[in-house]
Amino acid sequence: MGPDSRRLEELGLNSSTPPGQLLYDGWLLRMLPGKAKRARSVNAVYPSTLALERKIDALAFAVTGPSTNEWDQPYGAKTKDLVTPTQRRELGGLGIEIGSHSRTHCEMPLLAGDELTTEASGSLEDLRAGGLNPRFFAYPYGTRNASSKKAVADAGYCAAFGTAHRRVRRSDDRFDLPRVMIHATDRGWRFRTKTAAPRIWGSIERIRRTFSAAARRMTP
Repeated sequence: MGPDSRRLEELGLNSSTPPGQLLYDGWLLRMLPGKAKRARSVNAVYPSTLALERKIDALAFAVTGPSTNEWDQPYGAKTKDLVTPTQRRELGGLGIEIGSHSRTHCEMPLLAGDELTTEASGSLEDLRAGGLNPRFFAYPYGTRNASSKKAVADAGYCAAFGTAHRRVRRSDDRFDLPRVMIHATDRGWRFRTKTAAPRIWGSIERIRRTFSAAARRMTP
C-alpha cells in the first residue's frame, strides 16, 4: 500500500470511531458490538514485522483420548468431533499452542493413583507422540484438589488452569490459575463483561443461580 492510498484508508477509518481500537504490528483492530462494518474490523494498514501464521497467539486445550465429546452426551449434548492429532499439528503450525485437557475428561478429584496418572501423564504422552510439546493443562470442568494438582505437576507441566471469575495474580498457585469459560453464545455485553470484568460476571452468575434455585423451590 503506497503513501497516498494509505492516507485515504486512514481518512476512511477516521469517519467512525469505535469504543475499542488497537494497533497491533501494522493491523488496526477495531471492536464494536453488533453489525458495525468498518467500526468492527481488522485492517492491514501499515507494514508488519510478524509472519501471518504468528500474528495472533492462542492457547487451545485438547482431550486426547476419545474422538467425540462423549462425556457430555449422556446429558443431552449434541455429538461434536474433537480435533484429531493431524489437526492439532496443523494448529501448532499456525502459532496456536496446544495444551492438555486430560485424556478422557473425567473429574480429576474423583480419581486416584493410576487413574490420575493416566489423565495427566497419559495425555501428555499422547500429545508428544503427535509431535507437540505441551506446557499447560486445563482441569476438566475446572475441578481440582491437591492430588490432581500434584499429578499434573509430577507429569511435567509448567502450569494448570481451573475455573475462576477473576484475573491472574502474581501470588497465584501456578497449578491453580483462573480460567474464564467463554461459550459460543457469549456475544456482545456477555463477552465484554466476562473478559473485561470477570469478577462482576461471577457476581451476576451467583445472583442468577440464587434466583433460579429459589424459583424452582417455589414451583409446585
